[in-house]
Amino acid sequence: MSLLLDRDLRSLLLQALGAALGRDPSWSPRDPVLGGILEFLARRLEEAREASEALPSKVLLHLYSLLGVGVPDPEPARTVVALRISEHAPEPLVLERGLAVAAGEISFETEEEILALPGGFSAAYLYLPGENYVAEVGTILRGEGLDPEDLPPGRRFAFRVRFSREILSPGQRFALQFTEPPGGLALFAEGKNGRRPLRPEKGYFSLPRDLLPLEDTRGKYFYLYGESTHPVPGEEFFLLPGPRRITHIFCGDRPLEPEEPLFLGALGLGPRIYAPEEAQEHLALRNPLGQPPLPGASLYLGGFWLLPGTRCRIETHGIRLADLSWEYFDGETWKTLSLRNREILLPGDLAPTEVNRVWARWIRIRYQGPFVPPDEGRSPDYYLSFSFFLAGGSFSPEEIQISNLGEKGDSFPQKAPEHGLSPKEAALYLRLENPCSGGPVSLYFAGEAPEEILQRVEVSTASGFRAVSFRDTTRRLRGPGFLYLYLPEDFSPRTLFGEEGAWVRLVLRGEVFRRSRIEGLYLNALPVREGEGLRFLSRSTGQPGQTLQLKPLAGRVRVQVNGRSWRVVDDLRPFGPGDEVVELDPEEGRLRFGDGVHGAIPKRGAVIQVDYLSHHGDRGNLPAGSLQEVVSPPPFVEGVHQIEAAVGGRTRVPPETLLEQLPAGLRHRYRALTRNDLEDLLSQIEGIKRLLPEILGSTLLLYVLPRAEDPSPRISRGLEERIRERLAGALPLTLGDLEIRDPVYVPVEVKARLILEPGVSLRRALSLAQDKLRNFLHPVQGNFDRQGFPFGQFPYFSDFYRLLHQIPAIRAVKELEVSVRVGKETRPYLQGHPPVLPRGALPTPGEILLEGETE
Repeated sequence: MSLLLDRDLRSLLLQALGAALGRDPSWSPRDPVLGGILEFLARRLEEAREASEALPSKVLLHLYSLLGVGVPDPEPARTVVALRISEHAPEPLVLERGLAVAAGEISFETEEEILALPGGFSAAYLYLPGENYVAEVGTILRGEGLDPEDLPPGRRFAFRVRFSREILSPGQRFALQFTEPPGGLALFAEGKNGRRPLRPEKGYFSLPRDLLPLEDTRGKYFYLYGESTHPVPGEEFFLLPGPRRITHIFCGDRPLEPEEPLFLGALGLGPRIYAPEEAQEHLALRNPLGQPPLPGASLYLGGFWLLPGTRCRIETHGIRLADLSWEYFDGETWKTLSLRNREILLPGDLAPTEVNRVWARWIRIRYQGPFVPPDEGRSPDYYLSFSFFLAGGSFSPEEIQISNLGEKGDSFPQKAPEHGLSPKEAALYLRLENPCSGGPVSLYFAGEAPEEILQRVEVSTASGFRAVSFRDTTRRLRGPGFLYLYLPEDFSPRTLFGEEGAWVRLVLRGEVFRRSRIEGLYLNALPVREGEGLRFLSRSTGQPGQTLQLKPLAGRVRVQVNGRSWRVVDDLRPFGPGDEVVELDPEEGRLRFGDGVHGAIPKRGAVIQVDYLSHHGDRGNLPAGSLQEVVSPPPFVEGVHQIEAAVGGRTRVPPETLLEQLPAGLRHRYRALTRNDLEDLLSQIEGIKRLLPEILGSTLLLYVLPRAEDPSPRISRGLEERIRERLAGALPLTLGDLEIRDPVYVPVEVKARLILEPGVSLRRALSLAQDKLRNFLHPVQGNFDRQGFPFGQFPYFSDFYRLLHQIPAIRAVKELEVSVRVGKETRPYLQGHPPVLPRGALPTPGEILLEGETE
């Protein structure tokens, strides 16, 4: 038998047999003796095939079973979930195995018992002592990933920026803009009552509402603190207003809440503020000044980012515009606004003030018309409608201070403590609000490292950090899996990085960490299996062939008769009258006992106990995020997050499909001695799109492309376990290790100038072209045949011309540049050919910049 990657002999034989079976006269071996042997084999194979096709499929499947090639049973899907435990839980919760989580009718059950900690981790810090480098990396707790290659070098600068209260106010969302990327990994705000960390939500920051401003002779203000890998001068730093500008509405001193009858253009019920675009907001109010309107009644519309230059258009329905006055505050008093063509323009001296204890910029509308008593019937409604065309702009800081922390300077926001780590060790610090003891406490790691990276796990105590015992399924963080921690009695809080908490520390190998990828760290995570564990009790009738009906699909079936286990088999016919066996059809959920000829008959009245799992097979292969419900949740369990896609679910394979797959089992006997054998063994695993094997010494390196919608899909823990399970004992003894890797995704960047057909929408045409390019570069669903790209195969330069010319709105491609990014290096296409790329590379969409014009 040839080795795994040496296919010459095998390819020749297969080619010869295929030609002979197909009666292809164009192929003939040079050696007439070999030709005669192959023709003889071909005739015998054809006769065997004709004979086998005449047999019923069930007989053929039984024949394969006798030959040692089993029919695969249905299997339940598996995935990983993290449970959300309320921070108000008085103590850790013991969550027993069997807790159910669901997506509609499909439910999963937990397979482990854990000690779940309230609140979860509240912060994470990365520490590289060799570089005196501290980074806040809370994104890994949310599964957003951390690529150590993108971390800035150890030389750091801290910047402190002052903004007046008129520019920066608590509760208002804002964004920060730098002329150059600052490389900052920490941001804090300081007020009179302390310093608070700031974390972005959907790209925006906001100061805590309880943060009080500092004050000096220049007025009230707040500080923003941050870190950067280069100095950030004031001219490079800008604060941008958030997207929502109109945030408060008062009728006199009464706030209009969302449950008030607010209307969109008097057409129907709607929210208080409706903003279809970031640059424009619409709102409509019904009877805001009373019904009928009361003379002197005031309406206030306000928001902190209601800036000078904002244009407001007013429409009235049922009330005269001349009966309303419009005013703004200039810092000292309320002044009249001029109304022209139903529009007002907010002047440059518009200043913030307090209205009903809310600090913001305001427009005041007052009713100055007569009092009109209501008729005997109900007074008709009137409406005021507003369209705000908001001014843009950005704000520079009042002052900015830069501190060069250098290689041995203070760590931000405080001096780095004595960590007790060697210069070659890194560490991830994970903060809990309160310490606890016991276990196992589960921590799920998503990511990969080229080598073992985890040195030890430690927790904070009164005397320093102490190593704890743990159970590890990640192979020291080489791949996704669980760390089950056992926390000691002396686990205690400590102040680190300016925050007090109970700290868990993962000590890592620093040089390997730089070549690793961390996609997420999830506390209170559990493996779950699809299906419902059931028990069935009955009594034997003593009759031959007694059947019991279970729920389909039935898996993991265990049968006991009077407490004695009976063997579950696919077919009773090979067994004798004394064999304690029972036949299972898992798809139908039917158990059948013997008839005294094939299989024994249970004694009359014997107690039959059946324990089994009823599941949905391949319907359980749900995408990540599908499981959102905890069935009958214990107290303080608030929700669930499905971390990765569920895989491994398999329904009974149709007989016609099995008859195509089982002959491969006769050939390889579940041993992976050739590349074909390897592909056959893994082809039935749900979730694999493509694979690439490579032998490095005694290691089989397997690049696996998962089948997914993501343009850079990663191997889930469940998929990796399925691959390892399938290949367990199948590889040659000369291959002592199996390493499973994600593909090396290489972003393809495209820049083009397009000539469009006359009359087409520029925006729509460019958007369509971008979508086409992104879909074409998808590693799983891309290419012209929508089957993705084989490993190492990238599109040619001409393919991009061909793709763009297929779009009817594009007349010609005027300019085209294509390049790929390998790490931080950009490699252009030269002479129309893709550049040389690493082993296991696959394309993925990168930056696509398109410009269009018409001739």
